[in-house]
Amino acid sequence: MARLRELGVVAACGVLALALVVLLAQAAPEPARLPFDARPLSRMQADRPSVVLIGNSMVYTRFDSKLLNKILHPTHAEVIAMGGSKSAVWYAQLKHTVVASGVRPLRVVFFFRDRELTQLVNNDGGETQRLERAVRGTDAVIERRLSARAGTSFDLRGMFAPVMPVERLRAAWWERVDRLAMRFSAALVDGPREASRKEAINRLFGVDALRQDAERATPADQPTRAKDFESSFLPDIIALARQHDISLTFARIRGRGHAKGIPDSRGGARYQQRLRAYLKKQGVKYLDLTKNEWESENLYASGDHIAKRHRADYTRRFVREYPELFRGPR
Repeated sequence: MARLRELGVVAACGVLALALVVLLAQAAPEPARLPFDARPLSRMQADRPSVVLIGNSMVYTRFDSKLLNKILHPTHAEVIAMGGSKSAVWYAQLKHTVVASGVRPLRVVFFFRDRELTQLVNNDGGETQRLERAVRGTDAVIERRLSARAGTSFDLRGMFAPVMPVERLRAAWWERVDRLAMRFSAALVDGPREASRKEAINRLFGVDALRQDAERATPADQPTRAKDFESSFLPDIIALARQHDISLTFARIRGRGHAKGIPDSRGGARYQQRLRAYLKKQGVKYLDLTKNEWESENLYASGDHIAKRHRADYTRRFVREYPELFRGPR
């Protein structure tokens, strides 16, 4: 009997805690949408680049943008990259930045790892914020693609959101928790101001400081289905580029595993073969960088990122190896 009473008390406490969360969530205001990041758009309009490089940290950790443009002068190249992003954001950047700028670059090069071209979003919880920064207003194509690929967990979140909108609660309390965390973490780094302290802490716990596989893409052995390509953003990216007379190149980066001599798994190799065939059928170039012997293991920092001290050398070598990407005619 005593045991049952204890279990009843625990259950009651759990129900009360859940009720408190529900009440707090419903009382919290709707979180403000992050503003569209117009800086890449402004740079496009000011610099009118002939070549645009799009991707995630695999792009901005490889290319020294200032040096790249010094080498290419008078041709200009624009690097548009967002850490942790996947193909939904890349499509948005092509549409809402490159095309929206009114500039018609000769070529747009997408850099990707493994299955990132058919991985619509990064399941780290930050994709909403990335898309808000990359999309001006709303985008019916993105909404349709993401809704069609939404899984059971996504549907359950949508089902319970009106009752328990936890995203509102998180947004309402985030700044308070952030300020409290700054006070307790002040001893970790030097810095008289909160802003500089936060930057130092972000660097300390950033992707570059985490384990090597922190940003790995979808497991390479996941089965490949023919519909993966058609249900991804690839058809939309290709159609948009074709509509605006922009040549496309999809460049698969060489990762640390390739530099170590580790071959693709059977499933990974099959995926790349099918991807190459799909792009060829669409008249789009597939560039395989995994065979670049000059990208040795010592070039890497964490994971598949090129170390900052080697970025300039990588930039020079890449332009030397692939001059056709940066010049016309197409």
